[in-house]
Amino acid sequence: MVVVFLVTHWTEDFWYRNGDAPFTMNFDPKIIGLRRQRYRAVGLYWKGKLKEVYVDRTHLKPAFLFVNNIKQKDGGIIISYEYLGQNMEFTSQTLMERIRKLDKFGGRYPPLCFLLEDNEWEGIQRDLNIIQPKDWGELIEPPLHLLGDYFLRIETYDWRAYESAVANCFSILGFRVNRLGDLKRDEQARVPDGYIYSPPTTPRNTSFWVAYDCKAKHDFPSPEDKPADEERKMIEYLQNEEMRAHLMGVEPSNKYFLYVAHSFKPHATQMCNKIQSSTKAIGGLITTWNLRYLLEKRLRTGYKFVIENIPRLFANKEISASDIDRVFPREDEFES
Repeated sequence: MVVVFLVTHWTEDFWYRNGDAPFTMNFDPKIIGLRRQRYRAVGLYWKGKLKEVYVDRTHLKPAFLFVNNIKQKDGGIIISYEYLGQNMEFTSQTLMERIRKLDKFGGRYPPLCFLLEDNEWEGIQRDLNIIQPKDWGELIEPPLHLLGDYFLRIETYDWRAYESAVANCFSILGFRVNRLGDLKRDEQARVPDGYIYSPPTTPRNTSFWVAYDCKAKHDFPSPEDKPADEERKMIEYLQNEEMRAHLMGVEPSNKYFLYVAHSFKPHATQMCNKIQSSTKAIGGLITTWNLRYLLEKRLRTGYKFVIENIPRLFANKEISASDIDRVFPREDEFES
């Protein structure tokens, strides 16, 4: 994971509110390649000309932010950000001087929009004694020790390892898992990577099942994925299992479908809508990161995690960390 740094001299309150920050030049091109998910960010103030008047805002404190979206426009980028309501205890000048000491910058000032790796940020945090907001830190501090090294393979591009890790995540969440995918490929069968079913203790009227497909890649669906073919396959998966779902003790009409991938193209939601119009099933898109976040939520909250609430996450769109927090409160929220 990375921390996104945004620099401006536009207005004194620019980073102390929610908003959109356009960058037409002087930004790290790696920003464009970031996955579509939420990132920790820091808003820094700098100096420069503003309507032919030179302004210096380096005395202002850096702000803790979340980046919620990054869009390309006319050769530049527009970054949507959220202000956490908390600033650092020193000036933007102090932070910038420490950043330029990093080997990657060699004493030069960085661009107006750039990235730091976790280890780079942690060094700065130690040197400047930065106390970060709890929510800001928790965004990328998952209890990976709870998952074990095996589940780190969920980040893989090896589709066999990816399907195996995803199936095991579903099992730990509490689903009954019928894994197919690579286990059936030798038979030339037209099957999804698997089906998952609500626990046998779930009342029949609220029981449900999900057809899921794993894509060990970013930006699904790309043109080579042939979205129309993906739609037809998922429709077939749903129609086939609806005739058999009663054998698992679940209500056949309570059906859903899910794609799991490292990241998604925006038009993946259109694909979901088309599948729903043909099957009446409600779809969902979940990134690798957010599936792991959902699993961590399950491990943190224990019996308070109600698997029967999972269908509330499905809305023919990408399931975000905010959606997961809405349906499954953080463990500290259960105490209030």
